[in-house]
Amino acid sequence: MDVSGGSRSLVVLTWKAPRTLARTLDTLAPLFPMFTERLVVCQEAQPEEMKIASRAGFQAVPLSENLGIQGGLKAAVQAATTQRVLLLENDCGFVGGAGIVADVLDRADQLMALSDVRFVKMQAMPDPPRRRFFRNWRFRNGQLNRRFAAFLRPENADGVLSEAVVFPRPDLLAPRAIEAVGDGLFLTDSRFAVWSNRANYLAKNFFLNELLPFAEANPTRRHCNGLPELEHRINAPFRRWWWRRNRFPLLVAHPGFFDHTRVDRPVGDSKWLDGGPVATLRTTPPDTDRGGPCAS
Repeated sequence: MDVSGGSRSLVVLTWKAPRTLARTLDTLAPLFPMFTERLVVCQEAQPEEMKIASRAGFQAVPLSENLGIQGGLKAAVQAATTQRVLLLENDCGFVGGAGIVADVLDRADQLMALSDVRFVKMQAMPDPPRRRFFRNWRFRNGQLNRRFAAFLRPENADGVLSEAVVFPRPDLLAPRAIEAVGDGLFLTDSRFAVWSNRANYLAKNFFLNELLPFAEANPTRRHCNGLPELEHRINAPFRRWWWRRNRFPLLVAHPGFFDHTRVDRPVGDSKWLDGGPVATLRTTPPDTDRGGPCAS
């Protein structure tokens, strides 16, 4: 396996959102020296998006059809020729700190090569954490303590503990769940963090040989634009046992490096509230456990 620090792919998945894609690719320029390969995988390849990718210094990889989020992410990772992939959706813009990112990637490569760490969550965590966190946890005497709801459903409470990385010394607040390992990285496992599609630096083999096979073999009723939605297949209440039971080691980068900003969507995309090319976006993505047809 190639684990040399610099042999990495930066891969962006897009579907008919040229303005959002252009905005995101423009923000990624400071990261170019850290990657030997830069790809934009274009679902239902549109000439405009292909040109935007090429002008921004990426190789455009055309797909003749829309494979959806799950299928598109799979195709994006398969397109990479390296074993380390920074996988982004087209609305994950870089928010700064290129020098810090270089250190994070180098440290992550070391940990992924020497241990069983599967991936790094690179997106900025909610600060403060989501309401779901505070429904289960509260501060008392400088420590996190379970609320009543957390005693009723302890695994659900544990599932959000990684959001504590936004607090000072999270390794002391939640020592069972979080360990500081340097360079702004915190070690945890899949008992304490949900899977999110956005902004992951991952081991290609993990994504293609562990995560995707489970998702493909365990469909759920929720779809996005009529196609499989990866997050729900991993995080759904009746599926998350697999994710938690495996205790996949993972890293959380804090502060994160990528936002979630979208400025256009194709007409008919079910992630719009009212359809159309300039409709109003949801201000907060729905929880992957409930709400709307799409999780992100």
